[in-house]
Amino acid sequence: MALHLLEQDLERLLLHGASKGPAAKEIAVPPRTIDETLTVAQPLLPRPPDAEVVAGRNPYFRPWPLVAVGIACLVVAALTAVILSRQLQGTAPDNCIGGPRLDITPGTTTRIAVNWTGGGVPPISTFQARLSVDGTPVATLAPLADGASSGPLTFHDATRPDVLSDGDFFTVSPVTPGEYRLALYTQGCDLIFAGATWFA
Repeated sequence: MALHLLEQDLERLLLHGASKGPAAKEIAVPPRTIDETLTVAQPLLPRPPDAEVVAGRNPYFRPWPLVAVGIACLVVAALTAVILSRQLQGTAPDNCIGGPRLDITPGTTTRIAVNWTGGGVPPISTFQARLSVDGTPVATLAPLADGASSGPLTFHDATRPDVLSDGDFFTVSPVTPGEYRLALYTQGCDLIFAGATWFA
């Protein structure tokens, strides 16, 4: 029934429009394409904040790997320097090699004899001797000379004059109980050329 009434109303409208004048012009309505009918408006999502881009710099560049490599190189260089310095400290120059042996004869006065095994016989003026007790220096002879004395320490050039050779000796008169150490040095060598340690 409702459909019939709707058809009657539509017919009246058509007749009424025809009575007013010429037929209305047809309006061309472009057909919708399938893409247009299926296009659904997408909501605009908020864009995440971009990192600050500096002119001429890659925003994806990360400096931390390079920093780690640089630190590793510095550590390796430092270790290499320490190892080389220790090796150099343990390497004595030529004038520090081949020193005499000092033989100790204990007694009321300790006798330390020179036992020279080197090929040369250097002059005694190129040597100096230092005596310490429990690590504290108590006497120094610089340079050596026959009869030179300092505190409890005395040098005797008993064999070949003015050269350090077999048979020359030192004497030490102990002043206090403790660990005694006699160190012999030569020119151009900061290391101990020969040494002897004993307790009194």
